[in-house]
Amino acid sequence: MPRMFDILRGQAPDDKDGNKGRETERNIPLVYPKSPSQNNKSSSCPDDYALASRKLIDAVKENGVDNSQAARKVYDDAVSVISGLLSASKSQEDLSAFAERIKAAIDSVYHQLLLGDKILVNIYKPKLSEYYLPYHIVNTLTLSIATGLSMKFNKSRIDDLALAAIFSDTGIEEVKDIVIKPRKLTEEEKCWVEAHLSNSLKFAERVLPLNDNVKEAIQMHHERVNGKGYPRALKQDAIAPYAKIIGLVDTYEAMTHKRNYLEEMSAHKAIRLLISSLRDAFDTHVLRAFINKMSVYPIGSLVILESNEIARVVSVHPGSPLRPIVQIIRDTAGNSLEDGAIIDLSIQDFPAIQDSFQIV
Repeated sequence: MPRMFDILRGQAPDDKDGNKGRETERNIPLVYPKSPSQNNKSSSCPDDYALASRKLIDAVKENGVDNSQAARKVYDDAVSVISGLLSASKSQEDLSAFAERIKAAIDSVYHQLLLGDKILVNIYKPKLSEYYLPYHIVNTLTLSIATGLSMKFNKSRIDDLALAAIFSDTGIEEVKDIVIKPRKLTEEEKCWVEAHLSNSLKFAERVLPLNDNVKEAIQMHHERVNGKGYPRALKQDAIAPYAKIIGLVDTYEAMTHKRNYLEEMSAHKAIRLLISSLRDAFDTHVLRAFINKMSVYPIGSLVILESNEIARVVSVHPGSPLRPIVQIIRDTAGNSLEDGAIIDLSIQDFPAIQDSFQIV
């Protein structure tokens, strides 16, 4: 399967001096942590660089960061771990056997994002017939780590955030029969679902010991800074920092995926809602970090170009939110393209984005 970021048009852009772009290799150069200067033995190595092992960096050099196969494997492996955990929870078996597998899944997602992968946050959408919770958990995990990296978290903080993201909704497994009903829930059913917060914490403690930061995040991720969340209607700084991140990510993830009783919203519309009518519900700093990562045109969203081509956003520029990197998925004649051209809209005037687009 070809790499996602193959340069299919075969030429690099002309430089500012008007020199013609040279023939490029099919693989766009990778971005990975630079090694500390060999000449400066006293220079300290950044925390996160030390965690990106030389073996991992060599593998990324060989296979590519923005590699759709590599990203899908990381994602599918994580879904497999969470699916197995949820299934095992129905019995009284010891769940501590999953602790190392969960930590390994967190590390895989973290390293893939740390080394520059943009495809992993292009959230996978399962068929409606599939049980959605494992995918929701992995999507929340991925976007939480991405936001944490955007906020310059070190690995220790990322680990705590990731554990809270994974376990924040595991308690929903106990009310699965309610949440999969193809209709809006009654008030009584909502109360049962809201009890998933305490259920999630009990679930997590069957797997591994948690510190207070993780426990608070699990219990508070449905609180909102305007005091309109649950279960305690907490406001602002009374809400745990990791809970503010997971609450935002969880909301975005829920809005952009179809449920039995609710149509999915386009990523573009969801972002617009987050920065308009829902803005006062979330921490400003967290919201800014999340949007810088996702952009006005979030990764995975579809857009119509001025050329009348349909494209999918595959990477974003925080400093140029209206001009992301896109991949053409449908040409002007309406033909679907499996490996369409990759265009960086920030370095050319045409075509610009005409509007967001949603396939009906």
